[in-house]
Amino acid sequence: MSCSDKIARWNIVGIQGSLLSSIVEPIYLHSIVLGSLLHAQHMYRAVCGRIEKSIQGLPPPYHLNKPRLALVTSAEPRNQAKAPNFGINWTIGDSEIEVVNSLTGKTVNNQISRLTKQNFFMKYGYVMKNLPGIQSRKVTTDYGETKINVKDYQIAKRELFAAFRREDLGNWLKKPIEQDEFALPE
Repeated sequence: MSCSDKIARWNIVGIQGSLLSSIVEPIYLHSIVLGSLLHAQHMYRAVCGRIEKSIQGLPPPYHLNKPRLALVTSAEPRNQAKAPNFGINWTIGDSEIEVVNSLTGKTVNNQISRLTKQNFFMKYGYVMKNLPGIQSRKVTTDYGETKINVKDYQIAKRELFAAFRREDLGNWLKKPIEQDEFALPE
């Protein structure tokens, strides 16, 4: 899937993902700033326009988000260098930055990154157990099952995939199901 396919997906289901959708409403991009060599009408079509006539059946609060598109007034010269094979992350509460090899998903010290699905799921479980008013929601220790149980998110995602098919934009590629087949200790 292309980058614009992923942004089109975010314009339906939000950027927060399935798990967080069980506790927050969709988080949509308000605007996208475009660099040089891009055409605003083509970008609009890519990120939301190509499915606006065929998307249907979205459960509230999901909808087709149409972000504002802005062009930079003075584009930086284009750098032809190869993108680095690492990423850096940090959040409040972390004592230091983490440098992750983008080819292996491990830190430069060959450790498991704090950005793994398992680590996110552990934090999600902690929030679900400790946030007032959330305890009544069913939380399983199975990652894939927990994601599937967020019904409105799954419906919105299915409707997005159906809109892509109706517009002959192809079938959405899926990750191997095994990636979501893990459970946390109880």
